[in-house]
Amino acid sequence: MDDYAVTNISDLSQKLKTSYFNRLDDKNIIALPQSVTTVRIKNSDNLNSLILFLDKNPSVKYVTTDLKYKFEAAILIDKYRHIYFNFNFSFAKDYSSFKSVYGYLHPECKQKGISSSEPDHILYELLFHRLSDKFELLLSYFDRSDECKRILRERSPEFIDSLSTFEEAKLFIENKSNHKIRENESYYDRVFQNQITQNQDDQYLRIILTVYDEVFQLGGNIDQALVGIKLMSQEQRKNLKREEYFKRCKNNWQLSVTPQLQLNTMFNESTLQESIRALIYQILKKQYF
Repeated sequence: MDDYAVTNISDLSQKLKTSYFNRLDDKNIIALPQSVTTVRIKNSDNLNSLILFLDKNPSVKYVTTDLKYKFEAAILIDKYRHIYFNFNFSFAKDYSSFKSVYGYLHPECKQKGISSSEPDHILYELLFHRLSDKFELLLSYFDRSDECKRILRERSPEFIDSLSTFEEAKLFIENKSNHKIRENESYYDRVFQNQITQNQDDQYLRIILTVYDEVFQLGGNIDQALVGIKLMSQEQRKNLKREEYFKRCKNNWQLSVTPQLQLNTMFNESTLQESIRALIYQILKKQYF
């Protein structure tokens, strides 16, 4: 190729206004000529690829692209305020509410404090603010934890933060599970059982039990409750109903929590009674014999 042809190609590239991509991924992120102001992307591999591409091409002013998740639109609009976006959500995989997306764009408008008066909703929101690992909290509300793990790992930290209210979390879970959550005793029993089985860490369990105590006004001793839960096997925790747990807390765990503890308690009481009888016998023996 001679110098004239190369010059012509260079001139043409500098006159290019629009660039098309059938697919944008980490392998084809390139720096476009500065004359390109319009980009049309049929399919972007992920949000990070699109962000890397836009960062590399600051002259781009108009972008048309498909998005997998509606919430990504809020992230892009917030990050690139100089770009006019045209989004296609035909194949979007999530159902983020307008409220959650608007809340991300305008955090100053987010409602402060607890948004609900329902005890179980308050419980969720308090746990969301106190637990550092939001994934663990959300996992306990899913029926299928394996599906939840996969879905949540694809989400940005900003999206996870948008699930701070129970209503937003419920909307997300229902859309991903393809069924409505029936907020009944059975469902919340499963949530509680998941919460006390999925993590053995004392600090995590203490936070869980403390919030239950506060919301449902159990008036129990958290140290005793923690010991009671830790002494249970995984199988016993999986079958522990909330109401039974509430009763034990209100009774300050006077009832033993495992068959083994029941056996130990019976043994200790029996031993004590035998010791008292033996002591009385020795006293009487000295007096009358």
